[in-house]
Amino acid sequence: MLASLTGCFYWWRTYLTYLQLGEFDAHFSISVAEDFTVHFKHPILLSEDFVSLAKLRASEEIKTSLGELWEYRFRN
Repeated sequence: MLASLTGCFYWWRTYLTYLQLGEFDAHFSISVAEDFTVHFKHPILLSEDFVSLAKLRASEEIKTSLGELWEYRFRN
């Protein structure tokens, strides 16, 4: 319980997501059209976890019937 109050659980969820990478096709899919999309089939990370780890908010957050679509635009 103490770990959940200190925010340490996002590291645990990150580790579990890392373990999923070992069986990438079972847990993720990628689609490429005009954009590049990674689909989490069995998501463990929360939105807040991703923002904390990446230190980067989405360029645009779009609400859909299934949740939110986050778009990140990278330009050089």
